[in-house]
Amino acid sequence: MEQQYYDMLKELSQAPSPSGFEQPVQRIIRRELADVATEVKTDVMGNVIARLDGSGESRPRVMLAGHCDEIGFMVKYIDDNGFIYFAPIGGVDPHLVPGQRVNVHADTGPILGVVGKKPIHLMEAKDREKVVPFKDQYIDIGCADREEVLSLLNIGDPITFVPSLERLQGDLVTSRAFDDKMGAFVITRVLQQVSQRGDAPVDLYSVTTVQEEVGLRGASASVYGVAPISIPFCLICCVKRLSSLISPIRWSVCRGQREPMPT
Repeated sequence: MEQQYYDMLKELSQAPSPSGFEQPVQRIIRRELADVATEVKTDVMGNVIARLDGSGESRPRVMLAGHCDEIGFMVKYIDDNGFIYFAPIGGVDPHLVPGQRVNVHADTGPILGVVGKKPIHLMEAKDREKVVPFKDQYIDIGCADREEVLSLLNIGDPITFVPSLERLQGDLVTSRAFDDKMGAFVITRVLQQVSQRGDAPVDLYSVTTVQEEVGLRGASASVYGVAPISIPFCLICCVKRLSSLISPIRWSVCRGQREPMPT
């Protein structure tokens, strides 16, 4: 990957965008496509719809969709000791959360914190075998009491894992929120490349959708901004390297093969 596109992917992956709070990453998408697309618009849900007109008559409409929101949390309650209790946004695995560094996105900017729970040596033996529920996890930002915390942030502020795009071996990279900022990145690059080549026989739509992690809400609404759609494509980050842990039928769907679902 060329450095400029790696930098673009890094910027997308590091921009906070938990479901319902996607505009930081959508601003990047709009900037990247402003001078490329025929039109870039944002609908009432927050989806960004970029259209690139092709050439010829009776052109089909091809829609590429990838969601830009990510899982995260929201500030729910602050106790007297200054610990922040939170609710998940989307399908967060509670088993993976303790010990993670997070950013609370306050009005004044991100505030670093770490997720804590009862130490394992203070837990009953039976409790060590269970996943600690979110109600028993908390975020420590280093404040002494509730009043100090509330001077920095508010109930309802969104929370994300600390961003970190890192290179693995070969051409592989790892980051939080590749589901589905990688898809948003790919469809943005496709529209850019088609624009550079010119004279496509279709009208191409690149749609970065919102609120997928809480019920496919943005995608459901976005189709009305593109309809009538001739050919739709949805790009989603898959778990290819974990394919041996997935049932054959689910993996065939992940690869994009059309096979009958079980009855």
